[in-house]
This record gives sequence, structure tokens and C-alpha cells, in this order.
Amino acid sequence: MNQAHEREHPTRSLLRSRILMAARAHLSLISTLMLGVTMSALRGESQDLRAPVSPPSTVSSHGLRGARASATACAHCHSEITGEWTLSQHRTSWTDEVFQSAYRLEPMQFCRGCHAPLNPDAQPVPTGEAAHDGISCRVCHGENNSARAVAASEEITAQRARCGGCHQFNFPAFLLTQGGMALASAPMQDTFGEWQRAVASGMTETCQSCHMPWVRGPEGRRHRSHRFEGSRSQALLSSALITDVRATRRAHGVLTAHVLVRADHVGHAVPTGDVFRRLVVRVWLDQNQSESREIVYARQYESRYERDPAGELRWVRREVQDTRVQPPSQALVSPREVHFANVTPSTHTLHWRIEHQLMPPEQAASKHIADAVNRMLIREGEIAIDAANSQVNSNPTPPGAPPRG
Repeated sequence: MNQAHEREHPTRSLLRSRILMAARAHLSLISTLMLGVTMSALRGESQDLRAPVSPPSTVSSHGLRGARASATACAHCHSEITGEWTLSQHRTSWTDEVFQSAYRLEPMQFCRGCHAPLNPDAQPVPTGEAAHDGISCRVCHGENNSARAVAASEEITAQRARCGGCHQFNFPAFLLTQGGMALASAPMQDTFGEWQRAVASGMTETCQSCHMPWVRGPEGRRHRSHRFEGSRSQALLSSALITDVRATRRAHGVLTAHVLVRADHVGHAVPTGDVFRRLVVRVWLDQNQSESREIVYARQYESRYERDPAGELRWVRREVQDTRVQPPSQALVSPREVHFANVTPSTHTLHWRIEHQLMPPEQAASKHIADAVNRMLIREGEIAIDAANSQVNSNPTPPGAPPRG
């Protein structure tokens, strides 16, 4: 063969080398975070990759501006509300073990901007109030916690875009040709966008309707709850879903379970938020739980190398499938099916359970996240299948209570 054909063009060889180097550098992170990370990010240097939706006006890339009044100071006059907040995911936004397991692999300002908004950029590991308080009172109630700022609470809760500041952002993309990172076009978390599309389709619920419902204190005064219930609340998840499970005998000893899961009074997909969250329905016959069938409601992604309009080669993540439960105003829902073979024509019991997982169990185990933290049972039931019946169904879950806000 001619030597000229055996040698690769220098430009192509250089590009191939950069692609291989980038792929090797990101292989371990692709499997866990599905994100590209530059060395400066790993050292904790600031990289502001926030989405176009702006955070609350009191938060900047340098943390919160203004006075330093803590949540402890607020508790002197607002003890009940502060007590609710103390038990919330907002309070533990920085110290939460699930978040920390991811941050150890990717210590970026991209994460700190929302999980520790009181932290200055210079500190890759927030301490003191920034770490302990997480998303505290003054993140939402203003810079000086004045009486006027606190009195404006209703105006604050009416501004749904404030939630979008941290619950809507895009994937980072790794720039292979020139190096560095930029925002990709695909959302990494799309909760606020999901809500906007639901509203356009007729949804009337707001973020506060479910996550800050009206409650009454000991003195009968009404206020918005500051528990900020979400993906860790079994009661909230259960009220958000309607389930209907049926079983049908078919020819040749086949039994089919039809599983319908749909949303009720929900303004976004279930689950929403972090890319790894998912619902899992397990179905098994009689006592054979080890032979259960699974139905997974989740997003799936793949890694790609793409060129942007300017010709820059990027490593990006693209969603290839979304089987999550969509808001009731968004889509018609069809049952999903699982099948059991060689079922004898006698009496059987079909068992089912639906659970929420923060991530796949094998991924949680690799991060030393306890099963009890990662998995939450939402609902379970069983169906008695008589030998003579061709089709039976469980009692479908009744619709949840009316909107709470």
C-alpha cells in the first residue's frame, strides 16, 4: 500500500487524539454524573453555568448580598415557620448525603450556587451558616429581613419564576476543540419548564399549591408551610399518583398484568428534578417475589459528540426516552403490561408495589447511599385471581384531594 495512504492527515490525527483523551478523562463521570467536567471544576474553581431562567433577585454568582441575619434570628419572631423550614430539604440542601455523594465527584460552582447560595465563590467547601442553613430565610425574603421584606411573603410566593432559578437548568457541554465548558441546549432539570407547558395546557396549580400549602398554627393563624415537601415525602408522592392494576388470563397459560399510573393535580412530570430519579412498579405472582417483573418510569440519556453551528465539537448528553408520568393536562396515558407464562388454571394472587428511587439501586450502592434512603414505597396492593375469571382488577386508587393551595 502507498505510504501516503498509510499516514493519517495531521489535523485529523490531532482531532482524533483530543477526542480519545476527552473520552478517557470523562469515562468514570459519564457513568455516574453524565456530565463533562474540566480540571478547573474539579479543583473547585468558579464556573457559572446557570440556565437562562434567573435565580431569585437576592442571589448572585457571589452568593447572597446584604445583611447577615441568620435563620436563628428569624426564629425569635417566627418560631413555627422556622421549625418547619428546619425539617425541610431546603435547610439540608448542602448537607444532604445524596447531594454530597455527587458533589464529591463534581465540586462545581454550578452546584454551590443553588445548594449553598449564602456561600461566596471563593469557598469550594461552604462552612458555617452557608453549609448549615442551606437555602435559608433571607434567600427568599430579601437582603435585610426587614418587616417589609417579611410582609412581602405573599408577593414572593406568587413569583413562580423564583423556583425556576434553581429548578431549571441545562446540561453542561464539554468543548473538545478549544477546551472549556458551555451550556448545552438540553435541560438537565426541566421542572419549571414542565410546569410552564402544563399551564399552557390548562393546569391551574402553582408550585406553592403543593409544596407550600396553607396551614394553620397553634393560634389559628394561616400561613404557607415552609416544609417544602417534595421527592422525600411519601404522602405527597402518594397523593400525586393514581394507580389501576388489572390482570387478564390469556391462552396457553399466559397471565397479563395491566398497570396504569397517572398523575393527579400535578404541575410537572413524576418524578421530576434530578436526572436519576425514577418510579419503579414491581409485579409478581403468589410468593415468587424473586421473579418479579419491573416497569420503570424514568428518563434515559446517551452521550454524543456533536458539532455546534460554529463548528465546535462538543461532548453532550441527549435525552433519548422519557417514560415518566406526565401532568394530567399533557398526555393521554395507556396501561403498560407485563406477562407471566405457564400460569396454572387455579387461584393465584398478583402482588404489586410502586416505589420512588432517587437513583438506580446499583448506583446508590456504589455511592454508599443506604437502600432506606434511596427507595421509598409509595403504594402496594394485590389482586385475587379466581380460576374461573378471565379478567379481574384491583380497586383503583381514588383521585387525590383537591389542590391544596
